Amino acid sequence: MTEGHPGAAILLDQYRAMVASDTEGVVRHFADEIYYEEPSLGVVAHTPDEVARVYQPWFDYVDFTFPTLDAFGSQRRAALRWEMHGTIRKEMPEVLPPDAVGKSFTLVGVTVAEFDGGLRIVRCGCYWDRGSLTRQF
Repeated sequence: MTEGHPGAAILLDQYRAMVASDTEGVVRHFADEIYYEEPSLGVVAHTPDEVARVYQPWFDYVDFTFPTLDAFGSQRRAALRWEMHGTIRKEMPEVLPPDAVGKSFTLVGVTVAEFDGGLRIVRCGCYWDRGSLTRQF
């Protein structure tokens, strides 16, 4: 883990909140108006509440950890390369096939964020390959 830049530390804090299923912790660093995208899910969100609704199903249906986190930042931008290991607890019909329940997976992705002058996230993208996830089931 790399935490040298304040933006990198913010992203790391956000991912620690994910492991704790802490929705408020995930959105704590977002500005009131944002552009958040997660293309693998077909999601675009514009407020912290909308982002929270993206993450809540993952907290409800999946047990996961991020054993690999590597973050860096410069000026008003930061990026985080992550590796998620998890097990599907309940069906997520909009994301995974029904036979995924009870199975484990590994997923690698990157999150890129842009901050305002107060180090609040104003733009954020979470990028991962949905095909690499579904092929594991």
